[in-house]
Order: sequence, then structure tokens, then C-alpha cells
Amino acid sequence: EGEIDKKLYLKATFNQTYSKFGGYIKTKKHNATGFFRTQIIDGKWWLIDPEGYKFWSTGITGAGKGNATKILNKEFLFTDLSNDKEASINLQNKKVFKRGGVNYYNLNLFRKYGSDWENIHEQVTIGRYKKWNINTFGAWSLAQKNPSIPYTLIVSTKKINIGNVEHTIDPFDSNFKIDLKNSLLTHKNKTNDPWLLGVFVHNEIHWGKNLEIPIEILKLKESACRQALESFFENKYISIDKMNQVWSSSFINFGDINSKIDLKNIKVRNDLKDFFKFYVDTYFLTVDREFRKVFPNHLYLGCRFYEKTHGNKIVRESAAKFCDVLSYNIYRYSLEKFDFLDGLNKPILIGEFHFGTGTHGVWGTGLRIAYNLKQQAELYKQFIYEASINSNIIGCHWFQWTDQPATGRFDGENFRIGFVSIVDKPYSNLIDATNYTTSKILEWRK
Repeated sequence: EGEIDKKLYLKATFNQTYSKFGGYIKTKKHNATGFFRTQIIDGKWWLIDPEGYKFWSTGITGAGKGNATKILNKEFLFTDLSNDKEASINLQNKKVFKRGGVNYYNLNLFRKYGSDWENIHEQVTIGRYKKWNINTFGAWSLAQKNPSIPYTLIVSTKKINIGNVEHTIDPFDSNFKIDLKNSLLTHKNKTNDPWLLGVFVHNEIHWGKNLEIPIEILKLKESACRQALESFFENKYISIDKMNQVWSSSFINFGDINSKIDLKNIKVRNDLKDFFKFYVDTYFLTVDREFRKVFPNHLYLGCRFYEKTHGNKIVRESAAKFCDVLSYNIYRYSLEKFDFLDGLNKPILIGEFHFGTGTHGVWGTGLRIAYNLKQQAELYKQFIYEASINSNIIGCHWFQWTDQPATGRFDGENFRIGFVSIVDKPYSNLIDATNYTTSKILEWRK
């Protein structure tokens, strides 16, 4: 199988319908900047590739990668590894064994391609992309040594819990700014890379509803965001007496403000809402400033909103002011009622979607379910069609490249959602669906 794949994919190229970047060469050529950018053409947003051609991003997250499954404290389930020749050879390979887990996908790649599996697999993955007419490496994909597929990067910093709101950011904390700067600088060598489509900063921050974070901050004693809240209200009211009069409260000073407030008071609610807007603006402004220092020529692709925060208008409007592209992780059967724009004329990249099946040895079905591989492919085609006719959407990235292990990844998630299986066999129905939809994008997007 390894030899067959090498013959099929190592010399594959995009067909003549596409530019070397995967753009549409049969369309009118637009201004070429040498980097990816966005443009409205005939009322629809498009990506423009470095050569000036229209580009619609068809991608897969984690391209070329698989998930490790934990073996720590459950070694009795994996006793075969001690007798596995290939496994024993790879015991020192951190891409196979890492943090008390084993990546069976990578182990199977070793079995398939031999000791040079990493280099061969990278080239086979690139060849598959070109043969399957997929033009973007989504978030968390393998790093191409010599890129020939447009790719995205994802930059992260430590997330924190603000009270009961988990996995969020304190944008006022100096440690956040330092962490952000350092994380961006680790990719400084990509600053002038024309193959870099853009950069996501963070994934699925939990913004909560408008009042949730301010209320939780009111409960805190010491933190940068708590100090920012006190300063915000002190700048607005000057004296605590004036604030007490509006809030019908009896705080001694601004440091005394706490969550024992009348949330039925519309003025209190509006003040907390105003602070939340300041909080969100501070986050996006901070990221934007640091991002432009490292990537002045590339697209800031947003923070990959997730379903529970899609409806937050304050967050959407703030993101639209600073991001070049708004990114959403959307697990729905249909985009027909995709109404999260609410009047915002910004391009959108869907960073994650999928339809999984409980077949082929993996019990998890995914966040949206298909009955079988054939229906999975049909749901894929329908989703891409609905995305392509939306004037704001400029691409969709499937989650993810491989099926997850039957025994679960780091958090136990075990979905049958891959373009390829754990043993690196492609799912032909899904590949045929991708070839079909890519060939139809221009027609559907007229």
C-alpha cells in the first residue's frame, strides 16, 4: 500500500483549472499582491490568491496528523505494544509515544512507509490534496518543509477561568500580552511566506453572554480584569457617590464594588454591558496590534467562534472591527439559516464542521451524525453548496483529517470523522464529494 500511494501521489499536481495556489485561473485576474487577501467581487466576498486569482478555501483541519490515545494508568488495554516490533523501534519517537499516550496513526504510517515515514507521508499528504482538489491546510496541520499547499496557522495563549466562565482571556493581564507576543514570534519565519493564507488566534474562547463575565469579575478580589473594571467605572462616574445614586447601591469606594447589585436595574445592566464591550474591544485590539507587528502582509482570521457564542452581537461587532476574516466553528446540518452576521459585511471562514458515522470500528459518531459513508458524503456536498451561495463565506474546513482512536483522544472524544482511517485508508465517498463540490464552486457562486 505504501508503494501504491507513493506512485499515486508523490508527483500529483492541481489540474489545469487551478493556479499553483489552488485559485481559479479561468476567472478574471485581480490585483496580485504576492500574499492572500480578501475582496468583494460582484457583491460576494472572495479570497484572492498571491497571483491574483479568485480562491475559495476548501480545507481539512489537522492535515496529515492523527490523535494520540492515553495509555497511562490503563496499560493493560495495550499489552500488544510490548510485543510489537514496530512499536519498540519507535519508543523514542515523540510523534508516536508522547505524554503517556500512543499515536496509532503515526505508528501505522511507520508500518506503511518505513523509517522515512515522516518525509514520505508529508509528500503523500500534499499529493492527496492536489489529486482530491483540496487547497488549504486547516488549523493544527503538519508543517510543510517546502510549502506547496496554502496553509493556516493557529496561535494560542493560556486560557483562564474568570469565576464560573471557563476558557476565557484576561486581556488586561500583562502576562497575556507577553504570551501572545511570544507565541506570534515563534512563527516569525513565516512573515513573508506567500503560501500562508492567514492566522487564527485562539480557538473557541468562552465569551459567555453579555453580563456573565462582568458579574464574575465583580466577585473577584484581585486580578488585572478586576482592576480594569474598577478603573472603567471610576473614569465614568468620578465619584462613588454618583455611581451609588445610579446603581441604588451603597459601596464605600470603587474597590468595594461587588456582585451584590440589582440586576433588574436597567442602568446597572447597561453599565455592565458597556464594560463587557470595553473588555472585548481590548482583547481584539491587543491581538490586532501584536499580530500586525509580526504578520503585516497576512490575514488575521479571528478566534474561531463556537456555537454558544455565535449569537453575541457585541463580540461579533468587535471582531469585525479588527479581524480581516471572522472564523466560526459550526456544527449544523444546514447553513440555510446562518444568521450570525446580523448586518456585518465581513468575510467568513468556517473553521470546523463535520458529519460522523458510528462505523468502521469507532463508536463515536461526531457532533453531527450521518447514517453511513454515503450519507456523510451527501451531507458534505449540501453543506458546501449552502456555504458557497452565501455571499460572505469564503471557505469551509472539515474537522478532521483522521478518524479519532476508538479508545479516545486526550479528552476521550472518539469520532469517526476522518478523510482517512487510523490505518491511513482514504474514504472514497468523501473524496468524491470534495472533488465534486470544488468543481462546482464557481457555478454555485455566480
